[in-house]
Amino acid sequence: MKNGSYIPYEDVIYRLDGYVIYDIDEASYPVFDVYHSEEIIFHTLEEAEKKIEELANEKSENRYCFFVCEVPLGVHCYHSQSQRIRSYTRDGKLFAESAASGIEDTNGVLEMFKGRDEDELQFRSGDLVEVFRGDCVTLEIVCSLPIDRMEFEKRILAGNRRLLLDYTDDSFVTLDGDEGYMECHSHPAIVQCFPADTLKMNEDFKKKLLNGYQKIHHNE
Repeated sequence: MKNGSYIPYEDVIYRLDGYVIYDIDEASYPVFDVYHSEEIIFHTLEEAEKKIEELANEKSENRYCFFVCEVPLGVHCYHSQSQRIRSYTRDGKLFAESAASGIEDTNGVLEMFKGRDEDELQFRSGDLVEVFRGDCVTLEIVCSLPIDRMEFEKRILAGNRRLLLDYTDDSFVTLDGDEGYMECHSHPAIVQCFPADTLKMNEDFKKKLLNGYQKIHHNE
């Protein structure tokens, strides 16, 4: 990754991806399957969001979520990569937006992640979340938050020029069990996390997650 300021691409399209729950009658925590139901390209974000509103208004009981990815034209990148990702709940409401580009600019510069203010985060440490995994959704618990802007700026002002954060740092640390931190933690992106309210809560698994969370914080 080269040093310098990231220069955003301006010639972009917006790809809408919709997801639904595979079998709403059989779905249950801690894991349920989802599948890719729509992939539609738009010239503008406004067009993509209008389509999301239309799809959400159909009130399909197995609808899960939507994503809109801002993709540069003529730039080689994988399907999971984009300049910006926006996530939307099943009712079509914007829920989160990525804070740093997942692709390099034309000069090979990757945008630096500069932290998030608390009011930008939908969840706090100890909250249960649903984590979107592409073909499934898992129930997990937030263990820690991304660096906040004030801490980031403090470290930079202190001369920590090696503080090179990118889009991979725009994430929570979550636990999916109580076996131990190394065995069951992961780093889902902010835009992958949704409220844990889709299904009836599994109280036994909830206790397992809380137990794992308490173990981690008891040892800090």
